[in-house]
Formats: sequence, structure tokens, C-alpha cells
Amino acid sequence: MQDEESYTINEHYVPRFYLSNFCIEGSNGTAYSIEATNPYAKIKPHSIEKLCSCNDMYESQIGDDYFWRNKAEKTLSVYEQKQKELINKIKRVASNKNAFGKLPVLSENEKDLFLSFVAIMLLRNKSIYTQLYYTALEQVECFKNTPLEELAKAAAKQATNALILPTGYIDNELAGKFHDWVVSWIKEMSFAFIYSQNYFVTSNMPISILKHKNNDTIEIWFPLTSHIGAIFISNKYPRTNLIVDATEKTDELNVRMCHSPSLVSSESVQLICANKEALSLAYNKLYH
Repeated sequence: MQDEESYTINEHYVPRFYLSNFCIEGSNGTAYSIEATNPYAKIKPHSIEKLCSCNDMYESQIGDDYFWRNKAEKTLSVYEQKQKELINKIKRVASNKNAFGKLPVLSENEKDLFLSFVAIMLLRNKSIYTQLYYTALEQVECFKNTPLEELAKAAAKQATNALILPTGYIDNELAGKFHDWVVSWIKEMSFAFIYSQNYFVTSNMPISILKHKNNDTIEIWFPLTSHIGAIFISNKYPRTNLIVDATEKTDELNVRMCHSPSLVSSESVQLICANKEALSLAYNKLYH
């Protein structure tokens, strides 16, 4: 058995490598953050070690023991390394202004990895993950108040992990189902990378999904770094894989992040940014 100290207890539902792209320049892993559900909150610097995390997020405890302890955490870490390399590639392309609007950003294989990244980031989020877990618990309701209740809850947690992670977490036909559904959905959309000279705001739910009132068009906004993001649009534009300068849309996209429906339904909404003024502007538009 592993020593207790070798296990990860504080598990991030928004990965640290992602949050590091929104850190204050020159800081050692610190970002500005504010609780958006509080109209009287103050912007404060926070270590990304403490942002968007909770103890035993993906774990299944049975008595004093754990079932498949840290299996999901380790699986996510493997994917995060690949995702980090992908984001670094996008950052390198964005540093070449001559490539804007001309050169494809990602290869076909890289696009598949990027779509998988979007799906995992959406599904592993605490708010959505918890809803999926509660749905799984309903399937084992018959074991409530029986000696098998803890085991049933553990199985429901691991089933949730299996559904949101790509095939390979477990050897079962249900493995990766939710992940694959999300990937197939966004694969039908056009997407482009957005560059801004100003600062993007992200949150503890980094993916904002917006449905237009007047038609069936759906837009997904996903800030990747303080100056780069990705936007997906259904039923509107031809497919693309380019990066464009859209600095003039920065405020609009930051407000969209703040008003994301998935955030509105969350108990806690942490807005995060590398720039205090940009974060203050986005936050103030929530209440004025």
C-alpha cells in the first residue's frame, strides 16, 4: 500500500497548467480572483494551488480505505501533459503575427486532441461533474441504508470518472461515452482562435456556452491564456482553423464568461485574471 503522503488529496477540477496561463506576470503562480456571486466581494491575489480544487474530488472512499485511489487523478495528469504541450504550440503560433488569418494553427491529430481537451474541461468541472455523479447515485438508490451503501457510492463515483474520461480509463463499453458525445457535438462546429492585446478573464467554469435567442446557433467561448482563446460556432461560418486578432471583442467575451449559464447555476463563481483592472471591469458589469 502507498504511504498516505504519496497520494494527491487536493485535486484540481481546473488544471494548474491551465490556470498558470492566467497568472500575474512575474508572480510565482498567483492570479487575481473574485467571488462573482457576492456583489460586495474584493479582488484578491490567490495562489493557483488553492483555486478550483477540493479534497478527494474524484475519489471513492469505503470506510478507511479507497477504491482505485488517485486513478482518475493520474489519468487526468497524463492528458494534461499533452494538453499543456498543445496550448504551448498555440501560443507559439500566436507569437507570429504574420500567421494571423493565413496558416492553420493545428494539424488534424492536434485538432482531435484539442476537442478532447475541451470535452474533458467541460465534464470534469465541479458543477457538471457533481450533477453527473448524483445522476449515477440514482442508479444505486436501492442500496441506500444497506451494508452495501458505501460500496455503491464508490462504484457511482468511478462510473462518473469513466464516463467523462476518454476510452481507456476502464475496459467497459460505457467508458468515455460522455466525453465522446461532447467531442462529436463540437466537432460539427466551426472554430477559430482569438488573439487579444488585452486580458481575457476565465473562471472556475472556463467554458461558456451561449445559445442565441433568435435562432438555433450555439457559441462556445473558451479562453486558453490571458491573450488567446477559442470560439466555436454552430450553423454560421465555414470551418476554419486560423488565429485572428479580435482585440476589440475582449470586453464582450469577458462579459460572456461572467454571464455563462453554467456559472449562474453554480454555488460559487470564481472569476480569474492576470490583470486586476480587466477583472474589475468584467466583475462590475455583473452588477451595473
